Amino acid sequence: MEMKRSESQPPYVVIAADLRRQILDGTYAPGARLPTAKDLAAQYKAAVMTVQSAVRLLREEGLVITQHGRGIFVSATPGEVSEGAEQSPGYAEIMRGIDTVIAELGRLDNRMRTLEETVEALQRGR
Repeated sequence: MEMKRSESQPPYVVIAADLRRQILDGTYAPGARLPTAKDLAAQYKAAVMTVQSAVRLLREEGLVITQHGRGIFVSATPGEVSEGAEQSPGYAEIMRGIDTVIAELGRLDNRMRTLEETVEALQRGR
């Protein structure tokens, strides 16, 4: 499933919205484990960091919990989504800052991938 691009929303928000819909419609039941961030990144054709940001958003809403080394799980009570967070003071400014950091991390990820490919090509050529 390719992520639908949106000019008005950052990719992680679009991914979070799709996962939220799947959680609330029962596709992912309470207690169910979601695919890994790497698998979700492949599914949405997005960077792992973008998926991690989407998961962070869902965790802040109380929809999922993450267990280090075990995975991402749907909360026992996913229907209790915290509402009104976007109206809190400074929310938009914080989100713009986060979006900037995420975009830069994506660029760095791409540069790192290119460098790794170049090093591998050089090593094969020896």
